Amino acid sequence: MGAKKFSTSIKGIRYREHATRKHGVKKDRYYFIRFQYKGKRIEEGAGWASEGMTLTKATAILAELKEAARLGKGATTLNERRAVRDQKKAEEAARIEAEQKAMVTFGDFFTDQYMPRAKQIKKPNSWRTEQTLFDNWLLPSIGPKTFNEIAFKDIEQIRWKMQKAKRSQTTIKYAIATARQTFKYAAELDIFKGENPASKMKFSKVDNKRDRFLTQSEARQLLEALMQRSPQVRDIAYLSLYSGLRSAEIFNLKWTDIDFDSSLIAVRDTKSGKNRHVPMTAGVAEMLRGNHPATGYIFRSTTGEKIKLLSRTFARTVEAAGLNDNVDDTRQKIVFHSLRHTFASWLVQSGTPLYTVGELLGHSSLEMTKRYSHLAPDNMRDAISNLEAIDVAAPESTSKVVSIQNHK
Repeated sequence: MGAKKFSTSIKGIRYREHATRKHGVKKDRYYFIRFQYKGKRIEEGAGWASEGMTLTKATAILAELKEAARLGKGATTLNERRAVRDQKKAEEAARIEAEQKAMVTFGDFFTDQYMPRAKQIKKPNSWRTEQTLFDNWLLPSIGPKTFNEIAFKDIEQIRWKMQKAKRSQTTIKYAIATARQTFKYAAELDIFKGENPASKMKFSKVDNKRDRFLTQSEARQLLEALMQRSPQVRDIAYLSLYSGLRSAEIFNLKWTDIDFDSSLIAVRDTKSGKNRHVPMTAGVAEMLRGNHPATGYIFRSTTGEKIKLLSRTFARTVEAAGLNDNVDDTRQKIVFHSLRHTFASWLVQSGTPLYTVGELLGHSSLEMTKRYSHLAPDNMRDAISNLEAIDVAAPESTSKVVSIQNHK
């Protein structure tokens, strides 16, 4: 049973006393108001005396509720009144939050929100590149502005400045993409609402595929130079050159992935998401045995940990060897990925079918491998020669007429 309630001098106002707590010299009182509401008797708690409620205040509240019920306007119960008050508080809090969000600058959001998330979901090379692009191009142009202050003309200004600085279109597209992704994430967090200005930027399609690959003489020169600077970097380069593995795939290799009996390398956690097995050449097997026995990762940093980034030794050696001298087109410069490209090019030149090359490279589709088709000119020339043999429009005197039935 509840505590006993006592009547007051005012009709419709009652109270109960706290069992132990006092307010002044008297026991603390909790006031109730009673009234008719839609044909029903309602009793609601008004509050404790220790929290500021008095008989006078309770009387005033009761009078206000009755007047609201008589006029049919406003809250007619304490619960409705509290609900209205809570709603106003929520609306005010939402207004303040919206104002605070509207004041967030692109630069602060990128640093405090976007980059921490990028470090969680992106590879180190990716988020480091985005950080560099932000520092060099996005921050100076739009960093101090709020999202609503940034217009398409600001994005165009970034592209213009990068073009003036003779940055490649690939780098410019990367910078604009970073801005676009930042806007997108801000929208997901309700920091920004509206059209993403970076999404309006259009670029003409450019073929960024690298065509250049090493000659045998260049490859020999590079490996010898790398051996003088860093035997480990030389071995990493040699493995990529004769297996087609990406740098990340090489850094992920563990000794448990090497099967010397079957001469196979198990390549796991690849860019395409598909594991594959790549046969070892005799030279690769000999190189790996020279580092065996060991446990864990095959190639490790000086601290014994997994390598995350290729040493700058490779790029310095390429430059010192003059392999990129007088090469202005970045697509034609020799980089570490050129070793994988060279692996594929040499295979196609030696007559290896494109499908097989694609499987060794771990390509997700044959379309990716077709870029090497021009390196097998004899195959295409033979195909045209076969077609010439059945040219129905050629003069009969010169046509090489053959029986289609017997032609193979």
